[in-house]
Amino acid sequence: MKSYQDVYKVTLTALSPVFIGSGRSILKQEYLLDDALTVHVFDLPLLYAELKKRKLERAYEEFLERGGSLRDWMRSKGLSLRDLSGCVRYRLRNADFTLGKDEYRSLEILEFVKDPYGLPYVPGSSIKGMLRTVLLGSAILADPREFGHFRDDIRRTLDEYIARDDRNLKHRPDRRLLKREAEEVETTGFRTLGCDPQKRSNAVNDILKGFIVSDSEPLSTDQLSVCQRIELHKDGTEKMLNVTRECLKPGTRISFTLTVDRAVCGYSCEHIRKAVDTFGDAYNRYFVAKFTGAQPLGKGCVLLGGGCGYASKTVTYPIFGEDGVPPVVDIFWGTMPEKIFFSHKHDLDEDNDLAPHILKTARYQGSLYQTGVCRIEFSAV
Repeated sequence: MKSYQDVYKVTLTALSPVFIGSGRSILKQEYLLDDALTVHVFDLPLLYAELKKRKLERAYEEFLERGGSLRDWMRSKGLSLRDLSGCVRYRLRNADFTLGKDEYRSLEILEFVKDPYGLPYVPGSSIKGMLRTVLLGSAILADPREFGHFRDDIRRTLDEYIARDDRNLKHRPDRRLLKREAEEVETTGFRTLGCDPQKRSNAVNDILKGFIVSDSEPLSTDQLSVCQRIELHKDGTEKMLNVTRECLKPGTRISFTLTVDRAVCGYSCEHIRKAVDTFGDAYNRYFVAKFTGAQPLGKGCVLLGGGCGYASKTVTYPIFGEDGVPPVVDIFWGTMPEKIFFSHKHDLDEDNDLAPHILKTARYQGSLYQTGVCRIEFSAV
């Protein structure tokens, strides 16, 4: 029987730290940072069982209720890391912390997503969402006549919102702002099957239902590091934030399977490669090139996961091109609480001709990286 499915093995090679969040944090009561800046993450049931043997379970429960640093509590009870080494699940290493050790010890660490066996992996939904943005952005850039009217539609909606929203009165952000326009862009780009001709926006018309992305193969906790978030500004200055994440180390290979049902979706791996480069070129031109010292996205590279930033997650710049800064600022104003808008200094973005005005980066083994950069490669199965 003739197959209408093309199956590819796809490999993403991390060229910088990559973060996919689980939605939880590793609390300061769950890990110990030693003097060599190695993070020891404990298995809490094992830790509790060991402390119970030492008749310290009640003292540990009181510590959890009170809060504080696990390292300080262990010292107060005469416990060393060697005493509890059998309770450590895994270790994270990165000597590029700029915070003092005592200050760092009080931070939570945003956790990388893990499977039921405790192994990190990349969900297929994260990969497909990234590729969906790339494919839509490249389609917009390739056919400005088809998508060009959305510039006027979006600009009109933003102008109407701003006219209604008097900044001298109470600001009311609207999370649904541009929802209709976003759906129309998606409909034009993807919802072309005609399964429901009466309602083109219906998801049953979406060609990407024939674009099936598996979860990645399991990775190892040895491939995780802990990275501190660094904001790179337009003039090349860096600002260190009190935000730390579990990240895949540069060099990690992420393997998954892409199945394309040709009866539904016509994308080939060559089409995807071209889309990746088209989207990347626009991302570099309209955003990255404005940062002093920032490395542009290379050919065949994508941005995956959390901490990559607005410009990589949306198609605003493919739609507006060089004129993208004013609408991005207006989108931020329309969807953010006023306090956040001003505390993040988005009111200065338009004067700086850059929105957002920071590039999200991390330092690993002495080098500064834009977060989430991966090289994508395809091979037929």
